[in-house]
Amino acid sequence: MTVLLVEDDQDLAEIVGYTLRRAGHEVVIAYDGIAALRLLKTRALRLVILDINLPQLDGWQVLRQIRVSSATPVIMLTGQSADDEVVRALKLGADDYVTKPFSPAQLVARVEAVLRRTVPETGTTSARVLDIGDISLDVGVQQVTIRGREVALTKIEFRLLHELALREGEVVSHQELGRRIWGVQDIGSAAMAKSHIRNLRRKIEPDAARPLYVHTVAGLGYRLTASGHARLMNSDKKPA
Repeated sequence: MTVLLVEDDQDLAEIVGYTLRRAGHEVVIAYDGIAALRLLKTRALRLVILDINLPQLDGWQVLRQIRVSSATPVIMLTGQSADDEVVRALKLGADDYVTKPFSPAQLVARVEAVLRRTVPETGTTSARVLDIGDISLDVGVQQVTIRGREVALTKIEFRLLHELALREGEVVSHQELGRRIWGVQDIGSAAMAKSHIRNLRRKIEPDAARPLYVHTVAGLGYRLTASGHARLMNSDKKPA
């Protein structure tokens, strides 16, 4: 499948496209947001590299529309390294971000890292199903159901939930999540985990503000519990 590069600077797009092709990736280029969405509907894509400052539709609008119907990995290209810009990208469902200026080789390395962590390894987990209380994870097809209801997660959200499910009831640290999912253990991994956990809770929790399943352990990390259904049922009962 193909990598879609969305970048309105034609010179930069050609350089990055050439570098990606030399690394073995098939590449298509869109120079504005509308053209990007058209290609998303007509091509099978492995990954999208998405600039924020685009004509027609900006990168934020394109990312929102991608996440309505697709879990395709997205790397955002941003001209700002400010935390709020990065957090916004992650909250909207981006899988990674690269700050301009960057070297094409650096971007290729980030592309390959995202693909490694979002494309399941063939033959390793194809038939494995994890049941944690109300939550069922079919690792082979990257599908989650909660009390029989299918929940659409991005690949990163699925991997987060999977990592927590593998250690149900235990605290999984920010550093470990960063190492296993993003390949880093620095302070930025905690911010990335926090943002994606917030999105995950919106999708799987009855009330994201009072989570039943994914709990924060202050200063340490996160813990998944299987007691959500029981707590939900008990909350409907009047006190004795």
